[in-house]
Amino acid sequence: MALSNGRDLYESIASQLTHGWNVIHAFAPGYTSIGEDQTSKSIGNEFDRNFLIEMRRHSDAIVTTGKTAIAENYRSSKFATVSVLSENFDFKNSNLASRSPELNLLFTHRGSVADLVNQDETVVRKVLLNTAQEPFEQIKICLSETVPTKLLFEGGLTSLRQLLTSQTQVRVFFTLLNETGVHAERVTRDLSDLLSTQLELLSIHTDDRNTYLVLDTGTSSGVATDGGQHVA
Repeated sequence: MALSNGRDLYESIASQLTHGWNVIHAFAPGYTSIGEDQTSKSIGNEFDRNFLIEMRRHSDAIVTTGKTAIAENYRSSKFATVSVLSENFDFKNSNLASRSPELNLLFTHRGSVADLVNQDETVVRKVLLNTAQEPFEQIKICLSETVPTKLLFEGGLTSLRQLLTSQTQVRVFFTLLNETGVHAERVTRDLSDLLSTQLELLSIHTDDRNTYLVLDTGTSSGVATDGGQHVA
């Protein structure tokens, strides 16, 4: 069955999610990540959307920025909690509003821990970050207090660079939209330059439309490949 074959491929990639930080990001040809509508939705395709769903399904928590949540019109996920890193994100006027406090974490440098925001039926737990410490490491510690957690970061290039150039180990999942048969080493060099960090290729995968790269900000022990699967 076409759909199950596609899901098999995406599950095999998602199995490489690591405890701690993971990044997912899609690039159109030329390494652009937003379209004419200033969102990623206009450059994506059905294959990429199915891949994102599978990655979320295998994650324990999703983290994004306020800017991305607004631009992409984020909604709560049925697979994992969604937390926002922002100085002024308004949960009340977003589609992330939820009656469950654990679904609404706002990581910020502003205000105080006592600022538990109850906006009508939207409850927000505000987590105050220490300005003297790296924010992503603080977020990881907060979200992994009890058990090791697979964190999936979804953000724009600016926040992506900030995470990748921090001292935190990161597993990276990049989709090259509408491209197959790419030169893996060249693409890895291009993305390392674009993101101002040294990336190491772990594996490369393709379906009928896209190429999926799994990379680390640390060293790797080799590159694995597999062939295309079709998603109806």
